[in-house]
Amino acid sequence: MDRWTDERAAEERTSAITPHPEQVWASRAVIERATGVLMERHRLDADRAKELLLEASRRTSRTMRQLAEDVLASGSVGEPPVIRQILEAASTSPALLRAAAFIESAAGRPIRLSEVAEAAGIGERALQYGFVRYYGTTPMGYLRAVRLERAHRVSTAIMMSPLLAR
Repeated sequence: MDRWTDERAAEERTSAITPHPEQVWASRAVIERATGVLMERHRLDADRAKELLLEASRRTSRTMRQLAEDVLASGSVGEPPVIRQILEAASTSPALLRAAAFIESAAGRPIRLSEVAEAAGIGERALQYGFVRYYGTTPMGYLRAVRLERAHRVSTAIMMSPLLAR
């Protein structure tokens, strides 16, 4: 009887630690979808996209699945900041970082491409090519995405406000 009890207790401990196959497959599916999203958004290959999720997981002490869910739930400019930081540190030129920062800070007013190029300290053509290469969109497309993301956040906040709950 004691042997059976010990075996049963060991089995329960193991099942509590080991995820069920369904959980494993679900996690894998979420990570694979997020990998595809990162590949498309940032023009990465599959290995680099998975490395990116893994490095972000290590830096934030969150599971790859949690980060993958955040990537899938985010808009193109709203993904987890750690992912953008890793990508920017690895590949983006300082001029493009200045341009993106300028766009994000001035998104509330009309902006011309020449203003963005001047703020970045590079020519308009170099700015266009750099944005397409590193961000997968033009500077004006990036501006539009920033504005849409902000509008989405504002509209969501309004919909969730306690005044509408009455």
